[in-house]
Amino acid sequence: MTQPTNASPATRDQQIAMIKVHLGAGRANDAMQLLAPLTKPNSKDAEAWALRAMLAEQINHPLEMEASARRSFELQPSPHALTSIATALGILGRTDDAINCCNQAREMVNDPLPIDLLQGKLLEEAGRYAQAEALIEPTRLAMSKQKDPLLPGAHYEWGKLLMHRGDLKDAIHLIDTELIPSVQEDSRRAQALYLRAKVCDRAGQYDDAWESATTANQIGRLRYNPEGHAAQVDGIMQRWSPALIDRFPISTCLTDVPVFITGMPRSGTSLVEQIIHAHPKGAGVGELDTLQHFARQLGQAYDPSKPPPECFGPFQEQALTRAANHYVAQITAMSPPQSERIVNKAIGTERLVGLYSRLFPSTRIIHTVRDPRDEAVSCYLAGFNNRTYGWTTELAWIAHAQRQSSRMMAFWSQLLDIPILELSYDAVVRQPDVEMPRLIEFLGLEWDPACSDFHTSTRTVRTLSYDQVNQPLYDSSVGRWRHYERHLEGIEWEPQGS
Repeated sequence: MTQPTNASPATRDQQIAMIKVHLGAGRANDAMQLLAPLTKPNSKDAEAWALRAMLAEQINHPLEMEASARRSFELQPSPHALTSIATALGILGRTDDAINCCNQAREMVNDPLPIDLLQGKLLEEAGRYAQAEALIEPTRLAMSKQKDPLLPGAHYEWGKLLMHRGDLKDAIHLIDTELIPSVQEDSRRAQALYLRAKVCDRAGQYDDAWESATTANQIGRLRYNPEGHAAQVDGIMQRWSPALIDRFPISTCLTDVPVFITGMPRSGTSLVEQIIHAHPKGAGVGELDTLQHFARQLGQAYDPSKPPPECFGPFQEQALTRAANHYVAQITAMSPPQSERIVNKAIGTERLVGLYSRLFPSTRIIHTVRDPRDEAVSCYLAGFNNRTYGWTTELAWIAHAQRQSSRMMAFWSQLLDIPILELSYDAVVRQPDVEMPRLIEFLGLEWDPACSDFHTSTRTVRTLSYDQVNQPLYDSSVGRWRHYERHLEGIEWEPQGS
């Protein structure tokens, strides 16, 4: 393997070893610092580019993941690089392109089972269940005979397919007798338990579902600080006071292409994005976190001892304009060429709505809301990343986080002069003929019947809601909380919904 000229082999090998340690521990920033000198534009270190692709996957940068994996493959063709490209393409919703990469990788290996498993996973996430079954079950059986270390992953995928097929009893039996006993890592055990909770919920075994989710929520659980969260919201409101905002820097990027969906997890953000993506002039880019990284940089430079705009340091009009233009270029590259509105549904971004308004003065914001009890049950059972959404592991914490989200959005609605549409999930599924056209009109687009057929899109949605947005609208999830009513007693819920 060609090594970079600016590092000796020993130093380079030590750096690579340490990068792998950081990636394994989830320390993305530390890994990036070591990778930066090894992945300069002229670098010919295929392994470093492969690790950069892994890092990009960890921080949810699928475009960078694809580019880095392709660079690694150009320098040293390998099936690993191809499967990284396939994974990135799957995240971007380009399932057929991802499968082509799997087929190419399969020709380079003696053992195709890991690639078959990946391809089956891609097909399942795209809602192509029959094709996924044709791959996963033979793969699972072959892995069982070989005692393949990837066997738990095959059990997991087959469990999901049994659930989609409606063989719920068989799915639970598989999870209990084969999947859970075969996993060692806490994260995989939690994943298996969340799947069990989902299957039990569909089977009407609500107590079993709740017990499985409760056990899973205790694994790797982090403490949530309600008082600290409320104080952060208070601080944002103080910094973005009506008396100061007119002195904040603002970019000159006046495009109305970027649109942002904000709202609590499980509030309908994926559904709304998929409806917009179905419009011939609309597109969705999933949960792209480019602007969260920019916000962190701005926050590090912020000096509260100075008045605006000096308090933002180097992040003045020119810097905001550069960041805005970079973001527009990124989402444009991810979307069909005819897209006039491109939607980002990164969840948990209520705090950034003010920043969105300064980066994109012509943007639009869609705020999704839902009955807080249904939202809470869905969060509790779903299995979020506990490190990012630690509050999803306890009902009282979920209710508190909901209140902070509502406070934040009420503040922005009063303060900002950009259009903000509040859209109820319950209303969308019960009155789609009213709410869908209202959504499209808000975007400044003409109604198109394709929006009603959003579930027929070949686009893959890589969120916890992926299997739901591949189906026609249904309202069975409205009022779902009643199945778990006894667990919700004693909690103060937001006064919305029914």
